[in-house]
Amino acid sequence: MKDEDKTKEQLIGEFKSLYRRVAELELSEAECQRNRKELMELNLQLEEAVNQANRIAVEAQVSNVEFNRIFNTATDGMCLIDYDFNIVMINHMLLKLLKKNGDEVVNRKCHEVLGDYQLCHSPLCPLVLIREGKDRVEYEVEKTRSDGAKIPCLVTASSFRDTDGSILGMVASFKDMSLHKRAEEERIYREKLQAVLEIVGAVCHELHQPMQTILGYSDLILMDIQEDNPLYEDLQIVREQIVTMRELTKKLQKITRYETTGYAGKTKIIDIDKSSG
Repeated sequence: MKDEDKTKEQLIGEFKSLYRRVAELELSEAECQRNRKELMELNLQLEEAVNQANRIAVEAQVSNVEFNRIFNTATDGMCLIDYDFNIVMINHMLLKLLKKNGDEVVNRKCHEVLGDYQLCHSPLCPLVLIREGKDRVEYEVEKTRSDGAKIPCLVTASSFRDTDGSILGMVASFKDMSLHKRAEEERIYREKLQAVLEIVGAVCHELHQPMQTILGYSDLILMDIQEDNPLYEDLQIVREQIVTMRELTKKLQKITRYETTGYAGKTKIIDIDKSSG
């Protein structure tokens, strides 16, 4: 139908229809613009999230490297044990202390590797106490190495937790106390030796003058009496015993170390010959 043949009403109707269509298109274009803007904002948020995730991943990787570095260069033996008593990680120092390699230890139960029959399978087990709420446990124990050597250790166990605070297991450190024990024994030895030397010095000093007096008077009396005198032999015995005491005090003054020997029952006394030799 030609436009000139259309009625006024028909033309108005078509105009309205075209107008609505234009309005719809304008609305659609506005919606597209909003969608594009929202999409751009979402893309920016996604990009920021990706960047943040990358930063977190890098930081986690750096933290993990740093943790491993600290873990494996620690001067004390350390291991990480999970909630079910499995050894997850163990550092070089603890492997050296136990004289074991990593393949023998990782993923095995802690009592199979670190077994201490005073603690394992008992209420005193550090992991049992940590699972019950303790945050830190410390014991002095004696570890037996694979070669049979006994090593005194200070064991410190601390809880290992997830970000939400739930217990994942524990980190246990083993400090070899051998050097400390030897240093303590040496300190006690030096103190005992010093006490002995002080007592010996005082005793020798106090005995010297009386012995010299007795020896001098014995010699004078022996010069004034005949050998057939009944006192002569007794005085000779006195003189011999004083000489013996003088030699003994000389030995006492030469003491340079602390050596003991058994006496009556469980008593121990200073072995003068060994201590002054």
